[in-house]
Amino acid sequence: MYRRIIIHILVVGLLILAGCNAFPANGPSSGGTTELTPAPIPTETTQTPSPAQLAPGVASYGVTDLNALSTAHHESLQNVSYTRTETVTAVFANGTIRDRFNLTARVTDDRSRIFISITQSAHATSGRSAITYELWANRTQTISQRNSSSNTSYRTDTRRNRSDVIEEWTRTRTGFTTSYAASEMSVVAFQGENRTVIEATGQPPRTVITDELIAPADSYTTAAVGPQGRIYNYTAQYHAMLKNPPPEATTVENTSVDVTHTVQITTINSTTVARPSWFDTAITNRK
Repeated sequence: MYRRIIIHILVVGLLILAGCNAFPANGPSSGGTTELTPAPIPTETTQTPSPAQLAPGVASYGVTDLNALSTAHHESLQNVSYTRTETVTAVFANGTIRDRFNLTARVTDDRSRIFISITQSAHATSGRSAITYELWANRTQTISQRNSSSNTSYRTDTRRNRSDVIEEWTRTRTGFTTSYAASEMSVVAFQGENRTVIEATGQPPRTVITDELIAPADSYTTAAVGPQGRIYNYTAQYHAMLKNPPPEATTVENTSVDVTHTVQITTINSTTVARPSWFDTAITNRK
């Protein structure tokens, strides 16, 4: 189980703004309720920007070259520190939260250290408890801590070169530019800080629960893109059916969910990565 969770988590890191398959599909949890609201389109706009203000592969009317935009986003995050936060929430029609996934990644500018924190919500129907997973790595070791209601465990890997772990977690290709065709994207607004707001409709981006869902529909995604091509944030929303609904589920209200997936890149050039507070404990109790 532990290894499977790590594999799922690492898959999330392969596409820094995408991921797959982290939640089971066993009905609603007993967590709180939430209301799903459409992703807002910023109202503060400016005049149509000059070509110098637009990201590579983007024109004033839409996206012309997805590969150019994806490459520019990747290159804009090289040699800078940053923090990436991601949240995926699936909600039943009555407002009950089915599942929630949160990830925070902090990366140094020279890629010498990285810290990952992941939480998964509890699931009352399946009996799965809430899980927190944290990972710290530098170029010589990887140390992780996993917390659940039943126990806390640690793992370490002190192979000579751990650059491969950091490389996996810092790949910055984005699901936003791999899930849509350019023809499905249009420019809908221009914000301050020279950011272009792009809207996309069509097949929703891959998220950490896509493998548990079928028949996604009503997809709507917005992303804010800077002149360098950096995708500072995006929000994807869509409706989908549960692939394996619980046996007692009989109506569309408890066999389908509304999904919201948000990603943000923040604290650019000001993110630091220190050893976690549990570092020494992990060294002592490692497996």
